[in-house]
Amino acid sequence: MQSHRVVVLLVVGVLTAGCAIRGTQSAQSRHVPLPPLATAASSASPMTLPNGRESMYDLVNQGTLEAANDLLNNVWDISRYKPATLPAALTWKEDPYHDNYWRFQFYSLRPTSNLLWAYYTTHQQKYLDKLISVLRSFTAYDATNPPRDRTRLDYKHGAAFRAMVLVDDYVKLRRSNVLPPDLDAAMSKSIEKLGDFLADPVNFDAGYNHGFTEASALLLVAANFPAFPESATWQPLATSRLTELMQTTVGADGVEIERSPFYHFYVFDFALQVENWATANGVALPAAFTQQVQRMVPYATDIVWPNGQVPLIGSSVRLKPAGFASLYAGIAKTDPHFQYVASGGAAGSPPSDPAVLFSTSGQIVLRSRPQNGVPYADSSQLVMNAGKPSTDHAHLDALAFAYYSGGTVVLPDSGLDTYAPGTTFDYFHGTSAHNTVMIDGANQGAGPVSAGLVTSGSGWQYASASAALTKGVTQKRSVVMLGRNLVLVIDSLTSTASHDYQQLWHVFPGAGLTIDGTTAHVSTAHDVPAMQIVQAKTPSVRVKTYYGNTNPMQGWYSDQYGKVQKNHVIGYAQNASTTYFVTLIATGDDAAQPATISGKVVGSDAQATVCAADTTASVSISGMASAGEQVKVDEHAAKGECSYGS
Repeated sequence: MQSHRVVVLLVVGVLTAGCAIRGTQSAQSRHVPLPPLATAASSASPMTLPNGRESMYDLVNQGTLEAANDLLNNVWDISRYKPATLPAALTWKEDPYHDNYWRFQFYSLRPTSNLLWAYYTTHQQKYLDKLISVLRSFTAYDATNPPRDRTRLDYKHGAAFRAMVLVDDYVKLRRSNVLPPDLDAAMSKSIEKLGDFLADPVNFDAGYNHGFTEASALLLVAANFPAFPESATWQPLATSRLTELMQTTVGADGVEIERSPFYHFYVFDFALQVENWATANGVALPAAFTQQVQRMVPYATDIVWPNGQVPLIGSSVRLKPAGFASLYAGIAKTDPHFQYVASGGAAGSPPSDPAVLFSTSGQIVLRSRPQNGVPYADSSQLVMNAGKPSTDHAHLDALAFAYYSGGTVVLPDSGLDTYAPGTTFDYFHGTSAHNTVMIDGANQGAGPVSAGLVTSGSGWQYASASAALTKGVTQKRSVVMLGRNLVLVIDSLTSTASHDYQQLWHVFPGAGLTIDGTTAHVSTAHDVPAMQIVQAKTPSVRVKTYYGNTNPMQGWYSDQYGKVQKNHVIGYAQNASTTYFVTLIATGDDAAQPATISGKVVGSDAQATVCAADTTASVSISGMASAGEQVKVDEHAAKGECSYGS
């Protein structure tokens, strides 16, 4: 698949080379529309026009007929919002929702890609006419050199995407000999203006993921318009910026610094598209750029859930990167572990290490070992945070973890919902929205967070971490995965003063919840047992439940920006100075079977006995989350140690 895609890029790049330079037009040029797509009448899933030298990102070559037809009627479809009807004669001051993201999309001209896609897919003149009308309107306004406005045309990130859209439109339409001469000149001026704008250091977000598209757009302009006086300096400037960004936005462990799986793939996917474009069009990229892209592969391999989705850690929304098979084909050929994850277990080989620490970000991944006859999607995986926030996109979720088992994320992070300041942002960004221990009802503060031991045995995986984010309190957590269906969690809280501790568990949306003593029984929407959470007998533990609470917010989930839904949250509370929680999470076949857990923490040592269905195990930890830590898991504990239901 990848080799075929590269051939298309090369062919289109050759067609582009003779007409992408301002002021040159082949005497033998003729109307050469791009080949039609297979299902022009369908828009269920946008397909991509063939890329060329004019298009780095696939998104400028995608569209739907619904959105294109709406634009014919001056209805602008922008994700997250109800379609807005705008004037036929645009003023280029439109802002119907008074919202940053709407303005970002509109003033980047990205919705017009639907018209380009529809024209080259259907060859119907009406889509071309409307596109030309919008481009004429925009370039006429742009030529007036309006005052600087960072919320509209001069928003740096939006300007970068607008440059990509205009370059793609200009080259494709000119190559097909359907670009009117007046618009040819006007678009050239607008594109050159954007090149000057993007080259200015003031308009470059160094050290931030927005800078990636800003540098890529500058490179695209320079490569397609070498006759511009500054292009000779723009191209090396752009490649140096891209390389610098990959050094500053990707940590030494290969994790994008915002510590969000979504943003990791955001940068990773764009970087791969830049690499593919550069290779196809003979544009040299520094070796350091390619090396950093490769460094991102292990995290991209380990972080994805077995169902193909990314965890909602940090500022993440729903994303299934495994759907971009053609983009990842080159990596899959050389990395069988990545191929296995990207293909949903259909090809390649499972990741070899079931317990992985990404040391700079502090993210830990534990996964069950493959079992014969068990589909990859039914395996279990746990992602734990043992790092401090590094950017505003990171959440206050130290020692929290999310857990996938039995084909679903049974204990998810709550998600993102919004970047807008306010109560909702405070909740999703704050500690109470995560599966960790909350202290005195307050968010985690500043202080040290560090991973402890991360290791595995024949049928188990282990990780520990410690944090001191509440004044006077040392918090430690150890997690043991036992097979596919059992997770043991030991939380240790140490202080000289009394505190309110609450161990929080956020349950997947749509679940049913019943509480029996201190045991929580979780079922699917069809009343099928999905999970039980069992606490070791501790006299002082009190159970609290939440569901869509508003004062304060608790029990909310969001896997799409701006959309929230209620979910159950279970809180196990204690008031003490020094105490502990010993917790068993049982899923799959063990969700409906009798299970018990016993254990204690003394100083820095912990012990627990797990009894569930056909599994019994004793766990001993010395030096919990400290130097020299050791863990021993006896998977053959005597049945006599177990007493169900007592």
